[in-house]
Amino acid sequence: MRNLLLASIFTSIWLSSAFADRVELRNGDRITGEVLQLDNGSLVVKTEALGNLRVKWDAVSKITTDNPVHLVADGARVEATTVERQDGADVIVTSGDYAFSVSPGHILALRSDAEQLAYQQREYREQHPEFSDRWNGTVDAGLSAARGNADTTNVSLGLKGARTTDSTRLSVSFNSLLARSRAANGTTLTSANAVRTGLRYELNLTNRLFTFGFGNFESDRVQHLDLRSVYGGGAGLRLAQSERGNLDIFTGASMNQESFSTSTTPDRRTGELLFGQDLSYQVSSRTSFAGRLSVYPNMTTPGDYRAVLDTTASTKLNAWIGWQVTVSNVYVSNPAVGARTNDMLLSTGLRFSLGHERPFRPRATVVKFKNGY
Repeated sequence: MRNLLLASIFTSIWLSSAFADRVELRNGDRITGEVLQLDNGSLVVKTEALGNLRVKWDAVSKITTDNPVHLVADGARVEATTVERQDGADVIVTSGDYAFSVSPGHILALRSDAEQLAYQQREYREQHPEFSDRWNGTVDAGLSAARGNADTTNVSLGLKGARTTDSTRLSVSFNSLLARSRAANGTTLTSANAVRTGLRYELNLTNRLFTFGFGNFESDRVQHLDLRSVYGGGAGLRLAQSERGNLDIFTGASMNQESFSTSTTPDRRTGELLFGQDLSYQVSSRTSFAGRLSVYPNMTTPGDYRAVLDTTASTKLNAWIGWQVTVSNVYVSNPAVGARTNDMLLSTGLRFSLGHERPFRPRATVVKFKNGY
């Protein structure tokens, strides 16, 4: 019994020390617990019986803590033990033997030791991201089918991903379209079977100038194209940027290697120049448009060229799902024998968003700890 009594006393003392902060409200109520942080106009207090409570900051009249809390105000951080709000006046902050007053609106943050450490770790990770951080992407899927008098199947799939930091952006993309129809005699006709994928890396140089390198790969059975591999790079200039959209132009050079499935067209390896533009625009809070036009004049065979247009319009249905319409068009002035010069992939369907999209702006301002902390 004596050991049980001592254990109960020890537990009570431990609990009282763990939840010893006191919050007094303007209406006279008091809350005993552990002050965690000031978050979006609410003071978060951890209590033993009710868990975490959120109290309106304007309803708090005084905070007294056993362990100092980190208070950020007017660009400075102090370890405060008492925060007392005066009616119609400033907030009196006590830090050790020193007290000072500050306007309530100038108090930007208030955190416990654990919350301050977690905040600094998050900010450090934000400024020094690992390769697995800062990725976002979309998955587009479309399907249409008919059975009966017509027997057709169309399947489209699109994947996009980007890792964006303050100075770099790594983008990957994948688009495919398969369209087949079956005749009454059982013959299957493939009207589209194309796959396009790409990788692009961009690096900021100045406030408006960036450089890039890329690799694009394409296969189109209907065009008798086994594989087109394009490697290149160049530099770009940001002409306009705002919260709603960006307009870039870029130029460079590339090496194009093509192999065909028909013996009438030999494999080719050519050098190309590159001219293009990127445009993105936020039409509304839910609807956005993005497009890239790239033109490749052939330097090995002057007069020949390729033009590639990729555009997407999407509308959000909620935070992570939407509807998209994507057009990917490739024009080749010298296609394989028997193939057409123009080939377009059109797909529409659901879009699933993964992660938070970050804008890529040359020489973006580095995000620092709030007010230096």
